[in-house]
Amino acid sequence: MKKNIFLALCLILGSTLTEAAVSCSISSSGLSFGIIDPLYSVEITSTGAVNLNCTGGSATYTIHLSQGYGSMAQRLMKSGLNNLKYNLYTSNSYSSVLGDGTAGSLAINGSSATDTLDTSYLVYGKISNIGLSRTEPGVYNDNVLVTIIY
Repeated sequence: MKKNIFLALCLILGSTLTEAAVSCSISSSGLSFGIIDPLYSVEITSTGAVNLNCTGGSATYTIHLSQGYGSMAQRLMKSGLNNLKYNLYTSNSYSSVLGDGTAGSLAINGSSATDTLDTSYLVYGKISNIGLSRTEPGVYNDNVLVTIIY
């Protein structure tokens, strides 16, 4: 069974889905990169979390994050017609892209043998400083869809 949750980088909406005796819900703290100085010479990072709670029995699950406006290799935040390059990662080493398991990205996989599962997964975001000085001022955002399969 799939459960789709709409994810904006600033907010993930929570929802509940029930299948047989197992019930799972998801919530999150989104990512916000704040105000960015385009002349800043280092990469800008942010951390958010996907929180999963399942009750009523054991559960095996996979969490997918969509590509948003860009691709798994290069996600994009938009402000009108302008783009800001960023990506989401599995750790603060920023080496493995968090996604849906396609195009070299990794999904989140897990399981619980107990009746209750309450866990959080950190989501690491990074904006590269490459080309940042040519980025137009504006409020940039992306919409990333989170899908839970259990």
